[in-house]
Amino acid sequence: MHPDDGHPKLADDEGAPPASTPFNRSGVFASFLSFVLPGLGQAVVGAWRRGLLIAAPVLLLIVGLAATWIVDKSILVRAALTLPVLLGIVVFILAFMVYRLWAIVDAYRIGDRRASPVHPSLAIRTASALVLVALLVGTVAMHTWAAYVGWSAHQTLVAVFDPAGPGGDETPSPSPTPSPRVSPTREPTVEPTPTASPTPTPSPTPQPTWAEDGRLNVLLIGSDAGPGRFSQRADAIILISVEIETGRVAAFSVPRYTYNVPLPEPAASAFACRCLVEPINALFVFANQNPTLFAGEGELKGWTAVSDAIELLMGIQLDGMAVADLNGFVRMVDAFGGVTVDVPAPVYDSAYPDPDGQTFVEVSFAVGEQRMDGWHALAYARTRQQDGDVARMGRQQVVVRALGRELSCNLFFNLPSILEVARDTLWTNLPLEDVPDMLRIDPTSVESHVLFDIHNPSLNAEDIARIQAEVATAFDGEPPVDESPPIDC
Repeated sequence: MHPDDGHPKLADDEGAPPASTPFNRSGVFASFLSFVLPGLGQAVVGAWRRGLLIAAPVLLLIVGLAATWIVDKSILVRAALTLPVLLGIVVFILAFMVYRLWAIVDAYRIGDRRASPVHPSLAIRTASALVLVALLVGTVAMHTWAAYVGWSAHQTLVAVFDPAGPGGDETPSPSPTPSPRVSPTREPTVEPTPTASPTPTPSPTPQPTWAEDGRLNVLLIGSDAGPGRFSQRADAIILISVEIETGRVAAFSVPRYTYNVPLPEPAASAFACRCLVEPINALFVFANQNPTLFAGEGELKGWTAVSDAIELLMGIQLDGMAVADLNGFVRMVDAFGGVTVDVPAPVYDSAYPDPDGQTFVEVSFAVGEQRMDGWHALAYARTRQQDGDVARMGRQQVVVRALGRELSCNLFFNLPSILEVARDTLWTNLPLEDVPDMLRIDPTSVESHVLFDIHNPSLNAEDIARIQAEVATAFDGEPPVDESPPIDC
């Protein structure tokens, strides 16, 4: 028996007496090693067979994950984006926590039993116990955080990819005053005939179509819902088109005050021009106030109307759209602690609308690189008093790229906050099962296209034909030289 603690003296795995080196017989040291890798502490203090049995499942898991990542990392991405698998990962994380806790305590006990026969002082025993408790608490904290992130990711995916649309089954806010439905005999203020924009022909095959034309086309919509505003409007409209083979990315910004955008049936029959005589940013409200003219339910009706109109305007078939609440953009930037924006030209607005929707404030941005919080980043992207919507669209793309850099550099440590913001403010109709394949595309620098040099264009057939030609030939010729600096985290 051990002269001090009453525990039996353990022989090592070969039946030989335990090693006499005090360092490798420390219970604290053994528990720390098993904190790093379960089983390592047991092996170091002499119980190597026991340590190997404990470490084997972990080593096999590490080797399996590494091999899968090397062979085809999209398998892991697909697993992480599969809801039942994601729940299984959360359960595994908690079970693995229990396994690690047991391995740490087991290593401590074995190391303590193999310790020097010299009776340690109370101070040393107390310090050893505190270290053990710290290791256990650290293990619980690590796994609890990982399980929380996994659960948050599951809930975020459910909300962001909800087929019922933003907010699930929630219905849009009622109009503050009843609005009559449009009569099919209503006349537009101008009557272009956008014959150059036929309805996109659906694919005759039942297979996924997002890659068949060699492009991934996604519509980004920034919604301006917030205090002092009725319902929602498309404050920012950007078509992102990615050439799958080369990874080239083209971004087409559509002014929110674009008039006479072509409409799909049956809404097109409500106007002689077969187009919306109001600006496109009013289409969401218009569709919800005239529900018989548009497909979909709830808020999905309004965003589907915008998506269909952009398909007709651009002459393409969208693979999906993503809708983001611009107030959520503020929360997203603040979650990173701000975003670094390189301002190319000074911006000044003496009457920028305050988030309360009731007052106006003065904003000013000097030339040069600067760190902005969420409110100022949104103000920089939205202000238009001095230079209008065309310059504003350029600033929006600058801010989007800056936020992309933050995501590349600081995603991990801000993941819980980002998932929460995305859950509350982001929605897409991209099929979740297709996202892993889409993520395999390696995008290059973004080529920006501003379709108009005025902020309130009124479209005619020639405008629509020009836009469709620009979109169709966006990747013809050599890509422009990317002068943007590499991402430096």
